[in-house]
Amino acid sequence: MVIYVVQPGDTLWLIARRFGVSVAGIVMANGLPNPNRLVPGLALVIPTAGPERTRTNLEVFGYYILPPDQARINTDITALGPYLTYLGVFHYPVQPDGSLAMLDATRAVEAAYRNRVAPVAVITNFRGETFNSELAHTILVNPALRSQVVRNIRTLVETGGFAGVNLDWENLFPADRALYNTFVREMAAALRPRYFLSVAVAPKWEDAPERPWTGAHDYATLGNIADFMVIMTYEWGWVGGPPQAVAPANLVRRVLEYAVSLVPANKIMMGMNLYGYDWPLPHTPEARATTRPALNAQNNALTHYSAINFQVVSQSPWYRYRDAGGRRHEVWFEDVRSFQARYLIAQELRLRGVSWWLMNYRFPQNLELVRNMFNVVKRV
Repeated sequence: MVIYVVQPGDTLWLIARRFGVSVAGIVMANGLPNPNRLVPGLALVIPTAGPERTRTNLEVFGYYILPPDQARINTDITALGPYLTYLGVFHYPVQPDGSLAMLDATRAVEAAYRNRVAPVAVITNFRGETFNSELAHTILVNPALRSQVVRNIRTLVETGGFAGVNLDWENLFPADRALYNTFVREMAAALRPRYFLSVAVAPKWEDAPERPWTGAHDYATLGNIADFMVIMTYEWGWVGGPPQAVAPANLVRRVLEYAVSLVPANKIMMGMNLYGYDWPLPHTPEARATTRPALNAQNNALTHYSAINFQVVSQSPWYRYRDAGGRRHEVWFEDVRSFQARYLIAQELRLRGVSWWLMNYRFPQNLELVRNMFNVVKRV
C-alpha cells in the first residue's frame, strides 16, 4: 500500500499507470464516486502489491448503531468482521427507576459471534438529546438504585448473549467522581470472571477533578478497575465550536502520553472519529456544524472541485466550498494521512488498540490501512 497525494494535472489513469495498478482498484480502495474527478490535495490509498511488512497486533472496538433495516445488520458486521475485536451495540440508556431502555440486538450478537467478534452492551446515561448529568447523579447517589442498575446490566448481558459491557457515562457532575468510581467497581464485581468491563472516558492531559465533562473521569482509578478504557480522543472541533481539526494528532498524543503515565498501555484504547464537521461561514455560535462521515466529506470536496489542504501540526485535512445558495463552508475531516498519524501513535505507545466512532460510517481507506499495518486480535 502507498499513500499518494493528488497533484495538479493528475488523472486516475496516470496515477494507476505510475504505480502499476488498475483504475478500478484505486476507485474501490478510496470509495471514489467518479474516476474522472480528482482535486489537488486528495490523499489516495494505492493498493500496490509491495513487500510484506511486519504487522503489529491491535484490538479494534467498533461502536455500532443498529440500523432501521435489520437486514443490513448481518451485511455490515460480516463486511467489517475481519477488522473488529469488539462490537459495541449502542446503546442501552439507564432509566431513572434503574431499568434499561431495551434494544433487540439478537441479530447483531449472532452476527458478531459468526465473525469471531465479541458483542458488547454499551450502557449510557443518555436522555433526551444528550448525556444527562442529573440522571447519572440520581443513580449514583442512591446505593439501592445503583445496585438495581448493576443487577439489570448483569441480566442484560446474560440474556442477550453479550461478552461484556462498555460504560459510556459522559457529562457527569465532577462532584460525582467518587460515586462513579464506586459504581464501576460494583459493576466489575458483578460481571467477573465470566464477562469483561470497559469504560469510555473523556480526553484530558491533567487531572482537574472540578472541571466539567472531564473531572469525573478518574483515569488512574478507572484504569485499575476496568479491563480496558476507551479514551475518546476527538471532538476538539465540534458542532458548536469554530472550524478546526476534530482530532488533532498533537493533542491526541498529549492525552495518550498522560494516560499511559497512569494506566498500563495494554488497557488503553485510542478513540478514532470516522467523521468530520462542515461549518457554515462566517462562523457564529448560532450556526452549528453538520456531521459528515469521512467518505462523504472526501467526496463532497470532489463534487465541488475543492482543493484539499493539510494542516501539518494536527495532521488533518480540510477544505472550503460554496453551497448551491452561495454560502461558504469549511470542512475538517479525516483521510488516510490523519488515520495513519494516529495509528502510528497507538503503535509507538503500544496501546491495546483503538475504538471507532462510528463503524456505521464506512471508509475504505481506513480498512486498507488497518489491513496493511496490523493483525487484528480476536477474543472469541
